[in-house]
Amino acid sequence: MPPTFHPDIAVIIPVYNAIQYLDECLNSIVSQTYRELEIILVDDGSTDGSEKVCDQWSAKDNRISVIHQSNSGEAAARNTGISHAHSGLIAWVDSDDTIETSYIEHLYNTKKKSCRFYRNSQSA
Repeated sequence: MPPTFHPDIAVIIPVYNAIQYLDECLNSIVSQTYRELEIILVDDGSTDGSEKVCDQWSAKDNRISVIHQSNSGEAAARNTGISHAHSGLIAWVDSDDTIETSYIEHLYNTKKKSCRFYRNSQSA
């Protein structure tokens, strides 16, 4: 389902058994100075409760969507995220990462120089 807003960037986060890191990771993303984000959590068959944490975050922030799939590996989870993105630009964050509050804003402002962005040809 498309977001009810018009995000500029999709942040895709593959999640697999990352419960000890996930809250800190997501706090760092929802706190970004650049707000026009869609945040796509791809739960790749977690069994440690990460799947429930993903759903809780989605209920708290309308920018967050969750896709649950059976364990297929990180590359498959990233591809799933791409196929569900509604934004023209993609940023990757791993579920055990935290990012500075201006990270996405900096990437957006320098997108043509950044290798962390991928042009999503499926978006409008």
